Amino acid sequence: MTTLTTDGWIEEIPGLEIELLGNGNVRLTEKADFEGESWVDVHPIHVRFIAEKLGLLPTRTACDAQGLIDLRSEVEGLQRCMKWVQAQADSLHKMLSKANDRHDHELYPEVYSALELLNFCDFQIDAFEKTGIWAAERQSEPASSPSKGQAWAWQQPLEKSSTKFLLMAMAHLAGDSERCSASVQELADKTSQDRKTVLEGLKRLSDAGLIVDTGERSGATKSVAVYWLATDLNYEPPKTGQLNFEGEDK
Repeated sequence: MTTLTTDGWIEEIPGLEIELLGNGNVRLTEKADFEGESWVDVHPIHVRFIAEKLGLLPTRTACDAQGLIDLRSEVEGLQRCMKWVQAQADSLHKMLSKANDRHDHELYPEVYSALELLNFCDFQIDAFEKTGIWAAERQSEPASSPSKGQAWAWQQPLEKSSTKFLLMAMAHLAGDSERCSASVQELADKTSQDRKTVLEGLKRLSDAGLIVDTGERSGATKSVAVYWLATDLNYEPPKTGQLNFEGEDK
């Protein structure tokens, strides 16, 4: 029979009492006919280990564990980006609302679209806040702000939206380092663009002086170009290396 407690629950079976404690551990108490009891506290990791050994759960390999770590990192990155988009949408909505009032409601469609974007961001963030990862992050870290590269990329007056999106993606991948190491295929996957569009976008960004090939190469085969985002006009990249828009190094 299961009995609910303040911190968890207690399950009683013949000769044994199983209790979920407030710290997440499980206490096993042996019920003996003679006076006295013996008990032991078991960590959830131990419980999983026993379940794996008994074949009740599939064995988790080191690769699986790393996959979970990578997934958590991606989710947390998405959470930070969503909060930043929410702030931008709120600022855009306020700006358009003021302009709309001055121009006798001529900008109503734009105001409505900005409001819909803001509502979407609010909905997604509300969903994130109901997850354990988001809650833990809010308790342990202050609210994140966009990196220098992301803020800079957002302000660049690019004509094509696909090129602007590519620059934003590169800034996101670069983080605070302002150096983006990503293959053409990875950029295509991140932006949902085909390789040709990405290559064209890279050339536009290079011609505009917004990205620079550092000459460095990364990856297992040392064939992935490392780009510098030109947020610092005083930066002098290495003279070696050349941006190749055929997808391979020259």
